[in-house]
Amino acid sequence: MTALVGPSGSGKTTIFELIERFYDSDNGSIELYGNNIYDLPIKVLRSNITFVEQNASIFSGTVLENLQIANKNASRIDCLYALNLVNLFQDIPTEEILDRVIGESGITLSGGEKQRLSLARALISPNDIILLDETTSNLDSINESKIQQLIKDLSSKKTVLIIAHRLSTIQNAASIYLIREGEVHDFGTHQELLSRNKLYKELVETQFINKGV
Repeated sequence: MTALVGPSGSGKTTIFELIERFYDSDNGSIELYGNNIYDLPIKVLRSNITFVEQNASIFSGTVLENLQIANKNASRIDCLYALNLVNLFQDIPTEEILDRVIGESGITLSGGEKQRLSLARALISPNDIILLDETTSNLDSINESKIQQLIKDLSSKKTVLIIAHRLSTIQNAASIYLIREGEVHDFGTHQELLSRNKLYKELVETQFINKGV
């Protein structure tokens, strides 16, 4: 797992948007499997990437329809398994979960439920690259802990890039990139950055939430 951290407005989400080619950079390059992404058709590029945004995109329809947007071939069993992993809709009879209708923009769901539904999409997605942008920001401590372990497990199977403001989410990342004013200010493990980088230490002390570290 690779994490991006930095002050608000430093450009973390912009990096994800550039990877997805929501817009293109005037200089530099981004490579996917040795290929410059600007040489790839956007459809081909995005067929390899699942982007889980902070404000999850949920549309009117059933739970099943909202999940299968990530993988049209996902079975009902696959979808139920993913929902169980993210601890979502566990108070609803199993046979009713997937046919439950969600209102426009997920109006019937809380912020945390939207995020977990979006994460369930990532679990059933066949894509090898997962971009997670603040995906635990609306979760309570119990669900956050479960999702953190889930992300850790996912990163052993797929390439996971994550943006987070909670230290507990990213401190075990293999690499952490500190972003400042649109540039990579430093990178390393949590302990390496904590020992040498003043800005990172300030972020840990003020923005990240983990008083036990």
